[in-house]
Amino acid sequence: MSKIDGLEMLNDWRFPTLELLTLEDLEKDPSILEDGVSVRLSTKGNVNMADVFLESIHNVHDINRVKQFIIDKQKKYDIIIHKTVKPDIIGTISKYNNNLNDILAIELYKDFADRSHGIVSSRAVTEMVGKIILSIDLDKFNPKALYLELMSYLCYIDLDEYTIEFVIENNKIIFTDLYSNSLNNKELIK
Repeated sequence: MSKIDGLEMLNDWRFPTLELLTLEDLEKDPSILEDGVSVRLSTKGNVNMADVFLESIHNVHDINRVKQFIIDKQKKYDIIIHKTVKPDIIGTISKYNNNLNDILAIELYKDFADRSHGIVSSRAVTEMVGKIILSIDLDKFNPKALYLELMSYLCYIDLDEYTIEFVIENNKIIFTDLYSNSLNNKELIK
């Protein structure tokens, strides 16, 4: 699953996610660049790997730098352009199976540097069978209201395993990436 596939799924599920832009958008309205844009790469074609560590540029205000990055990368990668997020909190949600039950882990990080080094500031772990929560450990998760808000989205995901990245910006959740190797059902369960 590529980054673009993940963003499209989040959008299809009506999760609050990044508004994708094009180079034409930036040329028509240069004011978009005032707050900075991010240009990220996504593997082309149907791939069986998460493209997490691909090169990207962030908080770019110069359209020529955006154009050059696109020229250099577009033959090998699909291009994703969006306004740069300036998060108050960064987080991940991972669902995986431990051979007995499903485990849902939500982790928060202070910033992108902590995220890349695996320094977790807050964590909640939930044990589940199907959609039924068997146990939950919220002792080290703050704020608890955020956990409940995230859970209200997650009940609609019908994938066996996944990782979703999100940020909190201006007190709003924005889902930024979805990775999964189990894409049997892309539909909402509603």
